[in-house]
Amino acid sequence: MNEVNQNEIWQISVNEVLYETSFEELTQWITEGALMPQDKVRRGNLRWIEAGKVPLLHGFFNAKELGATPPVITTTIAREPGSPTAYLSQITDPVEFENQVSSINNLEQLLQIRFCIIHSHLEAHYFCPTCSNTFCAECPKSIGGGFKNCPMCGALCESIVEVKNELQAVQKIEIALTEGFGFLDFGRALVYPFKFKVSLFFGAMLFMFFSIGQDAASLGGRWLISAAIVSGMLANMLTFGILSNTVENMLQHKTDRNFMPSFDEFGIWDDVIQPFFLSLGVYLSAFLPLILLIIAMFFLVTNSINNEEALKKGVVSIVAPEIMPNYEGAKNGPEQIDMFKEILKKRNEEFNHRMKSVEENENGDLVQTPNQPLPVLDEEKQFEQYNEMIKKHQKQQLESTIGSDKTEQNALTGSMFQTLRGWALPFLVLALIFAGWGLFYLPVAYIVAAYTRNLFSVLNPVIGLDTIKRLGFDYVKILFFGLLLLIFNSLIGFGLSILLSPFNLPRLGNIPAIALGSVFTFYFSIVFSLILGYALFKNSDKFKMYQSS
Repeated sequence: MNEVNQNEIWQISVNEVLYETSFEELTQWITEGALMPQDKVRRGNLRWIEAGKVPLLHGFFNAKELGATPPVITTTIAREPGSPTAYLSQITDPVEFENQVSSINNLEQLLQIRFCIIHSHLEAHYFCPTCSNTFCAECPKSIGGGFKNCPMCGALCESIVEVKNELQAVQKIEIALTEGFGFLDFGRALVYPFKFKVSLFFGAMLFMFFSIGQDAASLGGRWLISAAIVSGMLANMLTFGILSNTVENMLQHKTDRNFMPSFDEFGIWDDVIQPFFLSLGVYLSAFLPLILLIIAMFFLVTNSINNEEALKKGVVSIVAPEIMPNYEGAKNGPEQIDMFKEILKKRNEEFNHRMKSVEENENGDLVQTPNQPLPVLDEEKQFEQYNEMIKKHQKQQLESTIGSDKTEQNALTGSMFQTLRGWALPFLVLALIFAGWGLFYLPVAYIVAAYTRNLFSVLNPVIGLDTIKRLGFDYVKILFFGLLLLIFNSLIGFGLSILLSPFNLPRLGNIPAIALGSVFTFYFSIVFSLILGYALFKNSDKFKMYQSS
């Protein structure tokens, strides 16, 4: 019984004229004698081959020659998306595509054919994807480099073992896709980094070095701060490179590849600067509403404090402007006191001049009395009065700058909070909502950054929301697994800080705790990247942009 695909197109070359037909019509031509064994035929875009060498046509030519009944044809329909054939159909190279599809379509028959088509007593070791024949180890002709030519059609043969392994890998992927995303993938993500121990070890050492470099900013100084910034960018380069490489591999169904990017063609822009801006874009796209809310609240509080200070300072009334001209601009201390002494002296002289030779008679009238002493102003007493006024005004200025005593300061604080009380509840509610949204959106922002590597796509909420929609409930699982990793990492970091607290140094911090904590942080960042990768892998039929081979 022959099994063929009813959707396949066959081409026939008869007397240098090409015809396209189906397999069923092709067999009719054989029965009618219109197609001879020496005529060239090909299936789809495969190589041309003599019709008599096509295994599927052997029975029809034999039946025609013997006058027997032709074999029964069983037609099949192409497999639906998600099958091994659909997976392999993503291959972009047409030749590789046809070879792989031919191998998969004929593999079930190949598994039943254990012997060479030429030497029926010998076990088959090779398989020809063009003519679908099997051969022993001696039949294919060696052409160097381990390649074997088919003795029937001249095409390259493939090892049956390799073909079986390839199909098993495809079937493994198909089974994994039917499982769905869940705790099994979380477990796989926890174990996966240990498959590549060398990459895990050297990656952790690099991340540790970069983490300690970031802590150097606490020592101050332009060079150390610059070194800390560079270390942060390099640490981000490492983690983002792992994320991008993992997501891309998983979307291509490459579930056994190393999580560490190769960095073969290292570039400052592609591997350091662009990932840095992409990471900034990730946090900006997730927490922009919260950032704007904090900025708005900061200005609100600042304006409220300024208003309170203005009310506290008030308007100082000066009883005798001519005594304290330009007082606000006058200097404090001895220079100011000397100035007021001079003013008082001039005013006293003016008063004495007016009162010279004047006295009050019995009727209350002022009359000139040359021989009576002139009244003199008490300069010291007036100076003390003005000095007290100066001190009081200076106190008001000082309190407006550095604050009043505890009672007045508490009153000011209470008044300020009374003003802000009406804003506190709305601000708190909005802050919680925006912070929750940021945490909810953060994983998908990383996903978009990893598989697009485009800042505008990261900042575009439409792409992120569409990605969440495609992932569906699996995105909730991503959030849950991410929360578990965050809790694990926080507990480990807290435990290390307590355990290694004797090594805590002023300004330098706890270097051993930072070093060991960075190792776990690096590991959990790989696990998180794998969780995102597995989620995309299990939903790869919804993300077609990167599927290839």
